[in-house]
Amino acid sequence: MRRVGKAVLVRCHVWKHEKKFNWSKEFCGENRPNDTWKSVDLYVTGTSIIGILTQRAREGDAAAALELARLASESTAYLTHVLRKKPELVRELARVRRAWPVIKKKTAKLSDDEKDLFNAIQLGADDFIELDAPTAKWRFDDAGIIAYGLLAYIRNARQGSIFDYGKFGESAKKYLATDFNQDNAEHWWKFAKEILLLSYPKPHAIDELKNLVPIDSPKRKSPGRLDQAILRKLKSRFLSFARNTCFD
Repeated sequence: MRRVGKAVLVRCHVWKHEKKFNWSKEFCGENRPNDTWKSVDLYVTGTSIIGILTQRAREGDAAAALELARLASESTAYLTHVLRKKPELVRELARVRRAWPVIKKKTAKLSDDEKDLFNAIQLGADDFIELDAPTAKWRFDDAGIIAYGLLAYIRNARQGSIFDYGKFGESAKKYLATDFNQDNAEHWWKFAKEILLLSYPKPHAIDELKNLVPIDSPKRKSPGRLDQAILRKLKSRFLSFARNTCFD
């Protein structure tokens, strides 16, 4: 009991007094104090360690899984502590992320503190799909994955990349003047539908698309009706990704 109590006191001391760690590479076999490490070097070393622990855990190594969990928990707690005071430090990354590490109890919902943290770091601010909990209705089921793939393809074609999108790229730049949102989602869907039907003029002939409609659906009896059912489902999923312009 005494040892446990001492450990708790040490942890509290870290939080209250901003303890500065003096770990160095000497601990790992090299005489190199931590102030000579570049942050990116620490990141590379950390990801290597995480990768090794992950591989061992996947192979059933309980000790590796335990250490991986401990590492994730401690780094998350420290990160949250830092960001309460300096959220601007991570906004460049947070703005393009859809999730952020926090420590949650099994029965807990997103707390006010976590909502404040996500707002402070501007989580997902630069994303192209709706992420606000009350209005985000998209799902990554089979239809959602296909619809999302179409959306991502169009965005890449419109913005340009190392790949040559040919006439799709030129058309996307010409006809899709603004980025994807609720105001222009229908217009984007028309473009996505053209791309889909150009590649697969008979959606019902593609098992991956055909299986989006329940097997016992009467629409499966007619290729034309089945195609329309497939397109309606994809359209519903496609439109659900659109950002709510009222909150932008």
